[in-house]
Parts: sequence; structure tokens; C-alpha cells
Amino acid sequence: MKHLLTISIFLLSLSQVYGAAQVDFCYVIEERSGDLIRIAQDGSQFATIGQIAETSVEAIAWDRIGELWMFDADSGANGAFYTLDLATGLSTYKHPAPTAIRSDDGTVHQIKDVDSMDFDAFNSNILWCVERVQGGVDLLFSLDVATGQVIGNIVYPVTGVGDDIDDLAVDPLTGTMYAISNTNGMGDQLIVLDTLSGAGFAIGNLLEGGVQINDMEGFGFDVDGQLIGTTGRDGDPISNALYFINKGTGAVIFLTVIDDSPCADIESIACFNARIELSTLAFAEGDLNNNDDCVEYSFDLLDPCFCFNPLNILSADGSEVVLFHDVMTILPTVGIESQTVTIANTANFVDADGVPITSPLGTTEPDGSFNFVFYHPPGVAATAEITINGVQEDFVSSICDDCILTPIPTMGQWGLISLGLLLLIFGVVAVKERKIALGK
Repeated sequence: MKHLLTISIFLLSLSQVYGAAQVDFCYVIEERSGDLIRIAQDGSQFATIGQIAETSVEAIAWDRIGELWMFDADSGANGAFYTLDLATGLSTYKHPAPTAIRSDDGTVHQIKDVDSMDFDAFNSNILWCVERVQGGVDLLFSLDVATGQVIGNIVYPVTGVGDDIDDLAVDPLTGTMYAISNTNGMGDQLIVLDTLSGAGFAIGNLLEGGVQINDMEGFGFDVDGQLIGTTGRDGDPISNALYFINKGTGAVIFLTVIDDSPCADIESIACFNARIELSTLAFAEGDLNNNDDCVEYSFDLLDPCFCFNPLNILSADGSEVVLFHDVMTILPTVGIESQTVTIANTANFVDADGVPITSPLGTTEPDGSFNFVFYHPPGVAATAEITINGVQEDFVSSICDDCILTPIPTMGQWGLISLGLLLLIFGVVAVKERKIALGK
């Protein structure tokens, strides 16, 4: 039975584990076209995933497990919650907009226009939302995503800050809720919201070098607690731009323009911000070990270059490893039932005969995992570009040192060894018999 130990290199901005370059991703929706766009948080990569069918989406959120949630104000009579397929942009209907009791006057309120939302830092079943109330005070509430009902059946007026809340973001490290507050799209401020009452507390205006930023429409956190924002069509001084935001002061740093077309309007953003829970999306190298289970370890704990793996390819005399056997395993993200995997631009991927593999073919198991067996020579790394559900990552294997093994004896050598052992045994017996005969 093959004993396979999987040494996982965690990706999706997971590469900090082993020191490779890290790229975290955010998703935005361009409201007018409905394009779902994936963007690297450093502005280095852009990709249009697909076009959503819903027409009035101003709030999206990553659930820290495997799904992107959104609210469409034009669905049904009062709007509805959906999830999005990150590979295609196709939506799945989840819940209609619920009703709840207002905390200020005790009246029953029908929720209609969710303009801000993000998931709780410590419970992926809780979705925090703010409803935009035209001509009134915006309302804070939390949604049970399993039932679609407002938790506690209470909505709280947001007080103490500007009239409009354009988006909120929950710090994944502390659970603190930050939000964008303004009045009619002007004078954007960074604020903190009290989740128990809806009270807002201003931190500072969104300023870059002392210049006021207006029409900040989307907020999101990356996994390291960096707050990220995007302006919309009326962004001033730059439309549809991505910024880093200092959550202690409100100061911003411009990163890149997401869409420079004149009609584009980026209204929402959601960022990958839970690397630990996403670690099931993993690149892995396999080596032999006395263990029947496929166990995940961080890359820096064990050396995957195992010289005595019987699946390695040895030299003709068995004295050294010429090709190391490896298994790449890509596990589906929790919550995503299927995955599309492509492998391109391979280098030093070979088969057991040493022939380069340019178009790797793997096998998909019943649990959705993708397995690919390959070999690579010592002294070099096997590299490839691997794309999973539209997210591209660079794969780099470890570099294995030369393994010098004790040569395996030939049949003739085994015969000489056996003869030598027999002579040694007879010699020992003869010496003992002689000693007995001499009385020693």
C-alpha cells in the first residue's frame, strides 16, 4: 500500500507560509455592466470573471469560507440576497429581504436596499448589513445566512455620523466594524460602528496628502488587517480607484484605477481575508512516509525530497536518484462543489521516462480533489502556472539535492557475499572445534 504524506503549500494569498511572493485578491462589481472583476490588491492583476444577471448590486461580501454574497435591490418586491460563483459570475438565489423591528420606535420595517455588508470576523453564519433609507436614517442589522432572518429581529438606526453609510468592513483580526460615512456623497469619513446600538464614532476624513477623497463606495479587509477601499464613478479626485486606508487615521494611499471607462461605476468590493479557512485550496507535493493518511503540513516543517521513496527513478546501478517522484494535490475550497483546474507553462515536469510533460493531465477524485503525478530531476525546481476557478498562482516545487545511495549488489556480488558468509561461519566453527580438541 502506498503511504502518501501530503506537504501542502497554502495559497490564495497563502504563500506567506513558505516565503514566496504573496498576492491577495479582491472582487468588485461594476454596476452598469454587471461585470464581476477580480483584482490583485496591489493592482498587478485584473480579470473579468463574468457578467452577473442582477441589475442593482451595491453590496458584496466574502463569507471567509468559500462564497461571495451580494444583495440585489431590484429582485422581487423588496430585493434579495444571492451567492456568486467565483469562476463564472453566475448567481444563486438565497433569501428575500426580511422584515424586522426598529429599535427606536418599535415599528415593523421592511428591508429593501442593503448598501453595505460584511461577514462577522468570528462567525461565518452572521452577515452584518446596513440598509440605505432614502430620506431617513440608515439601519444596521445582522442576518442569519442559514435562515435569511434578522438576528434578534431588530434593526438599529446609525447615529452620530453622516446621513449615508456607503459600505462597512469587519476587521478579521479584531472584529471591529469600520464604515464609510458621508452626506450626499461628500466629506467621506472613516468611522467605527457599535454593533450593539448602531452608534457611529468618527476616526477621520479620508484624505490623501491632505486632499479629501469623495465617493468612496466600497470597503474590504485583507487577511492581514489592511483596510482597502474603492471609489465609484463620482470619485474625487479619481473615479473607480483602489486605495489602502489607514484604519487609525483615515489617511489613504492610491493604488490603481480599476476601470477608466467613462460610464463605469464600482459600487462594492469584497476581499479574501481569511487565509486560514481558505487553506483547503492547496498545492501539495507528495512523498513516502510510514503513514496511511494524507495529512497536511506547512511546507517548512518537512523536507519533501525523500531519497528512499521506492517510486523514485534510480540510476542503472541504483546508486543515486535521477528523478524524484511527486504528487500534486489540489483540494476544492470549502463551499465550492466543483473546481476548474488548468496547468500551463510547465518546466522540469517529466514522466517516469524523463520525457517532459507539457500538458499535464490529472485525475479528479469523488471528493473533488485533483491529483497529478509527476517527476522532476535533482538540482532544479518544477514550476508551472496553475489556475483554479479563474485564480492563477505560480507553483514552485522544492529543489532536491543529489541523493547518493549505497549501490544494490548484482546477482554475482550476492553470490560472493553469501559464499564469504558461509566460509566465515565454517571458519568460526572450525576454530571452536580446534580449541575444544586442544582443551582450551
